[in-house]
Amino acid sequence: MNNRRAFLVAVVATLWAGLLPAAESQRARAQIVAAEQERCDAITHGDAHKLGELLAEDYVHIHGTGKVDSKAGFIANIVEHPRRTERGDLTVRIYGQMAIVTGEQYNYMPSTEPTTTPSRTTNYVTQVVRYSNGRWQFISFQLTPIPARN
Repeated sequence: MNNRRAFLVAVVATLWAGLLPAAESQRARAQIVAAEQERCDAITHGDAHKLGELLAEDYVHIHGTGKVDSKAGFIANIVEHPRRTERGDLTVRIYGQMAIVTGEQYNYMPSTEPTTTPSRTTNYVTQVVRYSNGRWQFISFQLTPIPARN
């Protein structure tokens, strides 16, 4: 009887241990996706303060042109050049306290002069996110433009 009970306890503990990481992973994924939505909203609204919270101090942003910005440079660019940013489906891969986020991003640039028209770019983005001090922060961003599809 004691062997059967010990066996059942071991089986339940093993199953529970297998479920816990999955639940934690789902929670972390939801937090990362929510942080990415906050980042897009902050870009759309030119919210430098919110971007400052979401981006780590060592943040590196690589534009589609190859230009590399620091956190301060990226935020200044957003304030100077407003746009609306949206994301497509995201793939989130979590590795402990780090995660890689990939997926399409769409930037809608307003016309800057009466003679120009608004533009939309479609891009593929890779981001690195780190869990630190109780929150997920973006530490790296790399954008690759996707040519217009005909």
